[in-house]
Amino acid sequence: MNTARSAISAVVQTHTDRSIGTDPRIVRFMKGAYELRPALPRYKDTWDVEQLLGYIRTWKNNSELSLKLLTMKLCALLLLASAQRLQTIHLIKKEWIEFHEQGCRIHILDKVKHSKPASKDTIARWMRTLLREAGIENCTPHSFRGASASAMMKSGVTLADICKKAGWSNASTFYKFYYRQTSTSGETTERKVKPAQKLILDYTV
Repeated sequence: MNTARSAISAVVQTHTDRSIGTDPRIVRFMKGAYELRPALPRYKDTWDVEQLLGYIRTWKNNSELSLKLLTMKLCALLLLASAQRLQTIHLIKKEWIEFHEQGCRIHILDKVKHSKPASKDTIARWMRTLLREAGIENCTPHSFRGASASAMMKSGVTLADICKKAGWSNASTFYKFYYRQTSTSGETTERKVKPAQKLILDYTV
């Protein structure tokens, strides 16, 4: 409905300077519609990141991987380490990455939405393929966000750090839409999620 409101606002002119989307009647209608059909989480549970990591560990050494497989591996690890959206990973440029003894800092310097090397849709397709090949069915690329954040919580990362890393302003978003129990055993989760604390995505726009 928000998409429809934005589309109407873009083409419909009013007799005032105010956008039709901000009209009090439209605002009340949208609020009522949301209360009748509130946004609900897509998944009841999430997948265990160890299943995907275990599959990636079966690959050859990085020096022997094709550029496509190496890129898929990097994107998957960035998504798991940061709990960020695909769009954020898509924005990263090589010159924005800084390596130091404590880890890695990535500066997001602009909001460019297009990239010739790999589009957001291409990365999404790669991640969907990777999940399927790892035996993780019926999950979208966006599910990386919830799987990563849930694994961080189970491994002892603080809620404040998780929200900061993922870009959530409060914990309610995390608990309502992203924190889920894994659909398989999560006993091995602890050892491979904590390194995510060393990856910092810094928004400087």
